[in-house]
Amino acid sequence: MVNPWVVTFSVMLATFMEVLDSTVVNVSIPHIAGNLASTNEEGTWVVTSYPVSNAVVPPISGWLANYMGRKRLLLTCVAGFTLTSLLCGFATSLPQLIILRILQELTGGGLQPLAQAILLETFPRERHGHAMAAFGIGILLAPILGPTLGGWITDNYSWRWIFGGSVFWLSGSDRCSPSRYRPAERLVFLKLHSHLHRALCDWSGRSGHPRL
Repeated sequence: MVNPWVVTFSVMLATFMEVLDSTVVNVSIPHIAGNLASTNEEGTWVVTSYPVSNAVVPPISGWLANYMGRKRLLLTCVAGFTLTSLLCGFATSLPQLIILRILQELTGGGLQPLAQAILLETFPRERHGHAMAAFGIGILLAPILGPTLGGWITDNYSWRWIFGGSVFWLSGSDRCSPSRYRPAERLVFLKLHSHLHRALCDWSGRSGHPRL
């Protein structure tokens, strides 16, 4: 029997990052706009496009979960969110970054309802309050830490590392995931993370940005 708190930690890693990305770029807009030859007003679309996309996915996440299965949909969402996060760090123009931000939330928008469903399914009925308390802590803490963390990363490294950090963080969501995932699904997921991690480190070395 899998410890329910291991499942909670695994699921909330991905959900925390998805919510964090809604505010992590807020204070970095002047840097992003300047680097991509845009105005600050145009740069605000990097922030606005994210919650707009979030209105599309949650309503259909229930149907997708029934069609694909919760575990497979969760892995798909985490892999898609990680990939689009990495591509955001490679963006060379503002329209490209905005499109990637839309795709980022389209792939990650199902993580919140999926996390709730998986937690309620994992914990017994009498402990549903504990499960939702853990979920609420992650959901409330992430947007609070976002601006501070984004500003620190931008000042000390580069605004691109705001998105690149998702690759390292979300790698833990599979390494801590319950063993009931099918071995083939876990193998594909780990291989994807390995390739993304290598690509990010290679880009870091070529561009002269410091390695994390």
